[in-house]
Amino acid sequence: RLQQWLSAANVVTVANDYLGDYARQFSNKVEVIHMALDMDQWQPHEIQSRDIVTMGWAGSPATLKNLEHIGSALCECLAENKNLRLAVYSGKRPVLACEFDYTPFEPGTEANFVKQLDIGLLPMPSDDAFTRGKSPIKALQYMASGVPVVGQIRGATAEILNDSNSVQVETKDDWKAAIKYLFD
Repeated sequence: RLQQWLSAANVVTVANDYLGDYARQFSNKVEVIHMALDMDQWQPHEIQSRDIVTMGWAGSPATLKNLEHIGSALCECLAENKNLRLAVYSGKRPVLACEFDYTPFEPGTEANFVKQLDIGLLPMPSDDAFTRGKSPIKALQYMASGVPVVGQIRGATAEILNDSNSVQVETKDDWKAAIKYLFD
């Protein structure tokens, strides 16, 4: 049915190039309109000198498995750095083997959560169709809030993140080294 809709549409709008490439198989009227943020809400936070560094993740329950996938690296970082903490914002509490601050999802509060972070986590362990087509909205939110991004750069996220504006990681050791680098 989706293929029929794409073929019959006057114009097809998609959020990234990966989805655009798919839609172009069925329509020559595809426009990529990248995600946008309300800049009244998503602004750089005021950098404050503080003893505690907060790394954090904000996401939906559907992608909690990505955070849990890097849980052991995060827990090791916390054990090695007493002034490092982990904060999570989601509609469901993740299962992690270490202490962390959990903020349940509530409409209209995500920007304030992200602004309290010092390091934004962007785990995407799978390089599959879902990940490649996923919107890079979380990376945009971190960057708009002035929060450095550490993550696995895949699919549409690679359209905006690179070595000059993020710390790219793959392995558990990469995660630990990147967090240590930003913590120090």
